[in-house]
Amino acid sequence: MEKRTQILRRLYAGYGGVLLAALYGVTIRFSLTNDDLEGLDTLMVVVVLPIVIGCLPFLFANATQLMSRGYRAGGPALAAYAFLVCGYWHGREEIIDIVVFAIPMTFLAGIVGLILGWAVGRLRSRC
Repeated sequence: MEKRTQILRRLYAGYGGVLLAALYGVTIRFSLTNDDLEGLDTLMVVVVLPIVIGCLPFLFANATQLMSRGYRAGGPALAAYAFLVCGYWHGREEIIDIVVFAIPMTFLAGIVGLILGWAVGRLRSRC
């Protein structure tokens, strides 16, 4: 039982922020209807959500993760992709949305993750 708890803690420590970022994106996507932001819906899904999703994993990252370029780029990109898959799974997104939005969303989330992860790592090391 103790080994199982350790595995879950290590998994949550590594990917908890990614999971929370994906859940945040799905929550925002479900809270929007087509009438709310008719023209801004696509802009928000392609630009604003990846930026926010790119920021969230670093609230839970440790120093080792912040120094890793793979985690700084891959964590937010994985969260953006998980957001799209969850949206498809719940019927909010179509498969064409995943094909069209996956590349710009994961790219933007990865770039934001690299920059923000570096900045958060520098800020944490100074304190």
